[in-house]
Amino acid sequence: MKNLLLSKLKNLMKGLLYTYDLEKYDDEELRMNIYELDRIIFETRKDKLSEKDWVWCKEISTKYKCDKIDIKNIDWGRINRVDLDFFYTPPPIRIDYLSRRCFIDKDGRKDGNWIELSKYGKKKGEGTYKNGKKVGRWTYFWDLYDQKKEERTYKNGELDGKWTRWNRTGQKEEEGTYNDGRKTGKWTSWCSSNGQKITEENYKDGEKVGVWTRWDFDGQKIIEGTFKDGKGNGLYSTWYENGDKKSEVTFKDGELDGLWTNWYENGQKREEGTYKNGKKEGKWTYWHDNGQKLYEVTHKDGKKDRKWIQWYKNGQKWREGTFKDGTEDGKWTYWYKNGQKQKYIIYKDGNANGKFTGWHENGQKESEGTYKDGEKDGKWAEWDLDGQKYREGTYKDGLQVGEWIYYKEDGFIDRVEEH
Repeated sequence: MKNLLLSKLKNLMKGLLYTYDLEKYDDEELRMNIYELDRIIFETRKDKLSEKDWVWCKEISTKYKCDKIDIKNIDWGRINRVDLDFFYTPPPIRIDYLSRRCFIDKDGRKDGNWIELSKYGKKKGEGTYKNGKKVGRWTYFWDLYDQKKEERTYKNGELDGKWTRWNRTGQKEEEGTYNDGRKTGKWTSWCSSNGQKITEENYKDGEKVGVWTRWDFDGQKIIEGTFKDGKGNGLYSTWYENGDKKSEVTFKDGELDGLWTNWYENGQKREEGTYKNGKKEGKWTYWHDNGQKLYEVTHKDGKKDRKWIQWYKNGQKWREGTFKDGTEDGKWTYWYKNGQKQKYIIYKDGNANGKFTGWHENGQKESEGTYKDGEKDGKWAEWDLDGQKYREGTYKDGLQVGEWIYYKEDGFIDRVEEH
């Protein structure tokens, strides 16, 4: 029964829209009747069609002579005063459903109430146009759920006023205000599953200002910072889920500027240094999670510069050398965890260049030779763990060349290979 009533009401709507396009009746009155029919159709979908509304529909059909219109053969492509579209069911049964409708003024601009429907006949969106621009409240709905999705306010086509978004269950997710198309004032968002506030921020003329805060889904603060003219300005802090401080840094005009400190989750300091105009500057120190210093380095204009020292977690020195303009330059020495020297190498502009010596963890020499522009070059010799030489030869541009001699464990020559 409901489907039959809906079919009749849809045909009546088509008749009224076709009649409107003919310009035979007062536009404003006919529009109001079309809007009223919208309401009745949605009430009918909810099984709430009243006898009074049904009588009204029959009177309107008679008044505009809709029963005399050949609905099936209307050429909707030639309709000029209504912007509309339809859904069509797949063949062999082709049933059309109105999916979008808005009136067009004499200058070809959208005017009056706009409505969009889903293929299930449920409302997807509605609002108002004036002189081709969105005005007033516009509402969008979740398909299938009869639940609001977004609600916006427009002024002369620009977002202006309150803006709200909900999830499918009706839980508010975000809310704030626009002014002349730009965010303004406080904006808040909530977790869609439990309603917990997750962000709170402030805007002026579309740019972030003041304090900006973010919480996790359990209500624990995890980020807070300050903005000015849309840029970070002042203290910016983050926290772990347990509430302990994770990092703290200062911004100036959107760039990192001042002391930066970072902590492990156990509360132990992880790194600390200074930024200047967005670049690391001066001494920076890093620690292992047990409090033992990891490494220490100096920066200049954001690049590593001068001495670098790095330690193992047990406190033993790991490597030591110098940087110049962000790359290794000069003598570098490496050690094993037991304190035994591992290798000695010279760098130039970030490439190994010059003498190299390596040792086994037991202190015996492991290899000796030279590098040139990052590649092994010249005479090289290698020894086993017992200090016995087991091969020697020459490299050129990183490749073995010429005669290579291999030794037995007793020190006598085992073989000679030509490369």
